[in-house]
Amino acid sequence: MVSFDTCPYCGALVRSDQQKCPGCGAPNDKYVAERVSPDLMPGTIQELKDYCSAHKVPLRQLRFFIGEDYREPRAFGVYRDKENYVVYRNKADGSRSLGYQGPDEARAVSMIFRKLQEAGSNQGLISPETGDWSAPVPVGPPKTIEELQAFCRAQHMPLRKMRFFIGEDTREAMAFGIYRDGDEVVVYKNKANGERAVRYRGRFEERGVKELYDKLLEECHKRGIYPEGKPVTHAGSRSSSGTRSGGSSTPAKRTRSGCLFFALEHPFRLFLILILLGVIVTACSGSIGHSKDGYYQIPGDDLVYYHYGDDWYYTLNENDAGYWYEADSFPEEDFETYSLGDDWDMSWGVSDFQESSTWDDLHSSSYDSSYSSSNDSDYDSWDSGDTDWGGSDYDSWDSGGTDWDSDW
Repeated sequence: MVSFDTCPYCGALVRSDQQKCPGCGAPNDKYVAERVSPDLMPGTIQELKDYCSAHKVPLRQLRFFIGEDYREPRAFGVYRDKENYVVYRNKADGSRSLGYQGPDEARAVSMIFRKLQEAGSNQGLISPETGDWSAPVPVGPPKTIEELQAFCRAQHMPLRKMRFFIGEDTREAMAFGIYRDGDEVVVYKNKANGERAVRYRGRFEERGVKELYDKLLEECHKRGIYPEGKPVTHAGSRSSSGTRSGGSSTPAKRTRSGCLFFALEHPFRLFLILILLGVIVTACSGSIGHSKDGYYQIPGDDLVYYHYGDDWYYTLNENDAGYWYEADSFPEEDFETYSLGDDWDMSWGVSDFQESSTWDDLHSSSYDSSYSSSNDSDYDSWDSGDTDWGGSDYDSWDSGGTDWDSDW
């Protein structure tokens, strides 16, 4: 039976079947995992497939494989093996851990279903208010108040404790906030004495959201928290001092030992030539490896794929905030016959892969898949308590560390 309690951070009423507080987004310590009533719980693999289809669950994004014995790393799945049903998890190193192996299909489906719900909740794909599957948290900076709320929910931010009020015009002292006032968006800061300083008021919601988002990150960074990812420290550029200069106007003196000098110098020149040849070969092999890069699509399919080296990526539409998801392969072996071209065309209705955040990730030294950051903990048990989904960094948040006397 559903029970009610109050949030310790903001005092809002929280149902026991809500994983997070509807007021501030803080985790509900008294959350009851059984979110779906027994009569609605999928009992077979086919019913689970139907459920995912009806709710448009992005299984590939979450790395869940229903009815498939998937052998690649970073995957959850369930499938039938003769008379038994197997629930598995493939870790980042490729090793497999079994959650269940036995004849009880309902038990196997229930186990993977709970894991799917957990993954969806912690990646911001399930509404904490209704428990329904919703649109993914946009990749990149949020542009609307709703996207900013989704970002904060996904990061488990205790907003009331942090003194940030998203979508709310609070009059309390010591508060940052953003809300809509008719056709305008207002970004404000209430100082320690209760005086309000308006940072932005206007019709450009994205600009207002950016103001508050930047301030939110600034306050987090002061406390050593990086919800958008830790900054990357790039190594300094390679020095070219080791490259032999060809601009010297002072020729080597030829003496009686000139032949010996040339003989001693010749191996170094040969060494440089070999290095140059190696660079040329590497560049050529790289060009060959990317000779089939480009966009591909099967006629009638909503998915557009991009082939990059040996990897495949896909996206549905330009509303994916410029993010392309990693795909296992192209659906057809003769993929070259489905080429759309090397260059992006706006008429396809998808984002430009080479302008996407995925492209930036691939060319950043800090690249790691989103799956790696949330699902790579090394555990064998299927208890949700074994997975660290983050949020603990905010436990020691002290709003006294903020300068509440300045305008911003």
